[in-house]
Amino acid sequence: MPGSADDTVADRLLRWARESGDKPAFIFRGAKPGNQRLVLTRAEVYDLSMVFCSKIQDAEIGAGQVVCNTLPNSPERLLVDLGCMMAGAATVHGMLHLADGDDLAKVLARAGCAALVVDPNHQPSVLGILGDRVIVRGDNARSRLVPNLQKVFNVDCGGGCETRPWLEALRQVRPIMPERTAANDIAIIFVLAGTSAFSRLVSKTQQQFILMGEAFNDLTGMGPTDIIYNDRSLGWYNGSCCDYVARGTTRVLVDMTAAPKDPLEFAWQCSWPDPRC
Repeated sequence: MPGSADDTVADRLLRWARESGDKPAFIFRGAKPGNQRLVLTRAEVYDLSMVFCSKIQDAEIGAGQVVCNTLPNSPERLLVDLGCMMAGAATVHGMLHLADGDDLAKVLARAGCAALVVDPNHQPSVLGILGDRVIVRGDNARSRLVPNLQKVFNVDCGGGCETRPWLEALRQVRPIMPERTAANDIAIIFVLAGTSAFSRLVSKTQQQFILMGEAFNDLTGMGPTDIIYNDRSLGWYNGSCCDYVARGTTRVLVDMTAAPKDPLEFAWQCSWPDPRC
């Protein structure tokens, strides 16, 4: 399914919303309470991403700026990433791995982030770990380490698929058509290991992000009618949502706000006895 060289993430999301808008786009599976299943349709992905896009643009964040997303795999994580891309801003993965937050601090500084997305109820607290490296007043932020940092977005992911306060609030807002972005706007910045952990940042434009998804689907033989299970993080190269953006392939993934203790057993449960996940 070849696309125009001028295609943007918003263009592709709109295409899938118009083509079978009620078709499942992302199916989030959570281990508690009771092996839950949350479905976002193609239309919902487009509309809810537009709502967050409006919030990003209202904060005067757009093309040429970077948003660090620290949320785990979840519907909220997905919509933040896509909303940023629809606003023309780039998103960078901000998961913590080191107890002192040094890895996240380096990503914030090297990417020159203008905004940080955190779950205020997640423990350990991202802002608590960053300490005095990021000073927050309301939704405003400043940092000597990251001079560009200006905003913090609090996104409450709840605790499992049944409790989603931020998502439900998003559903109550009427989506507004975003400003037009460009295919050469940076869409995502991947954090890759170099000679030392998490030392390389690799950016992809919106056009390149779509081409990544097309290449992935060509290699796997997947298309708009197929369903794929991928438990990798949305922020990593091999877990990004580029496959859906490019071809509309339905993705099944683990909601890490309700993470399973045994990922392999959980993967089996997600595909059996219902082959449609």
